[in-house]
Amino acid sequence: MTKKRDLLPYAANLTGATAAVYIASGALLRLAAQAFVRVFHAQATLENPIGVPESVIALLSLAVSALSLLAAIRFARSFGRPDFPMKLCFDDPRDRRLWLFLPVFLACELLGSVFSSLLRSALSNFTGYVSPESVTLPEGGAATALFFASMCVAPAILEEILVRGCLQSLFRPWGVWFSIGLSSAVFALLHADVAQMPAIFLLSVFLGLSAHVTGSLFPGIVLHMANNTLSFVFLYTRQRMDGRAALGVTIYLLAFFFFGAALCIWQIAATGLMRTLRPVPRAADPKHRSGRVRRILRAPMFTIMMLYLVLRAVWPIAALR
Repeated sequence: MTKKRDLLPYAANLTGATAAVYIASGALLRLAAQAFVRVFHAQATLENPIGVPESVIALLSLAVSALSLLAAIRFARSFGRPDFPMKLCFDDPRDRRLWLFLPVFLACELLGSVFSSLLRSALSNFTGYVSPESVTLPEGGAATALFFASMCVAPAILEEILVRGCLQSLFRPWGVWFSIGLSSAVFALLHADVAQMPAIFLLSVFLGLSAHVTGSLFPGIVLHMANNTLSFVFLYTRQRMDGRAALGVTIYLLAFFFFGAALCIWQIAATGLMRTLRPVPRAADPKHRSGRVRRILRAPMFTIMMLYLVLRAVWPIAALR
């Protein structure tokens, strides 16, 4: 009897290679964008766009973000196997009560942002970590709209296709929680900022569960876009309003979302909404549980790429003050 081939190392190697394609294509696109802005001024860079129209910088930012994600998606789907098809379903859930989870998700995102800010402050005080500079919004309306698309729309759609549609479905044969946890870990590591990683991982688990229980990427895309839009709103209030007005809007939004989340949680419990969703196993399928980590570590591309991503994340905090 022929022994069935273990496909888990193949899935892991494909994940590592996809992450490498995403990072490499992003780096090449940024180099091309850097060269392009020098057409406007010899000393111009993406960080210091001397003489470059705001709309051009915003369009370049959108192109780099979208094309690097599209390259990774194309690569993952090109080398996928029939044994674990990457199904991309965008159906709108018929049960409208599912949108009760939206305020809950946004409240969790706000808590995650608070935790990330506290962690960023602690790392800045006790290690060599330097907080990334805040993005400066453009002044023009068209440039702001393009920036919104690059920050909120394109990542929400394309990251959900890549992480939930490709990577999570890739590992689904080895357990629901395993596929959600592993794809969420890769997603968090790709963001590079170590202070944001815990919050990004937990929110990614929420999005992974959304994709599983609904069988569609559409709810996750909406949740992801709402999360990014909320971040955009807070950025806008900080940069376009005076201190008192910005503080007032921030307090109002916090109160609104936390009150809304509490009300929605009560409604979810009262209507028994959880019982209508696709069940999530309490533990991984025992049939696929044994030796998964060991088998993944036998995949050289995955191991090398994850080590690189971990080192890239922890390098800024390696030097103690």
